[in-house]
Amino acid sequence: CHAWLSLCAEVPRDEKMARIQRVIHARMRSNLLSGLHGLASPADADDIALGVTALIDGLWLRLGLQPGSVSREQAVRQVKNYVAGRLALRELATTGA
Repeated sequence: CHAWLSLCAEVPRDEKMARIQRVIHARMRSNLLSGLHGLASPADADDIALGVTALIDGLWLRLGLQPGSVSREQAVRQVKNYVAGRLALRELATTGA
C-alpha cells in the first residue's frame, strides 16, 4: 500500500513512474472491460471500469493513510455494490421498468 502511494506521488515528476502507472491502469481497465463484456454496452462498460478503478485507487489511498480503516470485506463489498448498481441502472434504462 505504501509503495502504491509512493509511486503515485512520483508520477508527476518521474516519467518512468508515470509509465508504470499507465501500464498498471491499462491492464486493470482491460481486465475490467473483459469481465463486463456482454453485461454492458461498450460505453457503459468503459464508465463502470473507470468508476471501479477510482474506487480501488481511493480505497488504496485511504488504507495507506489510515491502515486498518477498511477491511478487505468492506472494500470488496463497495466495489461489488457499485458494479451491481450500475448494471441495475443500465437494465432499468434499457427495459424502462
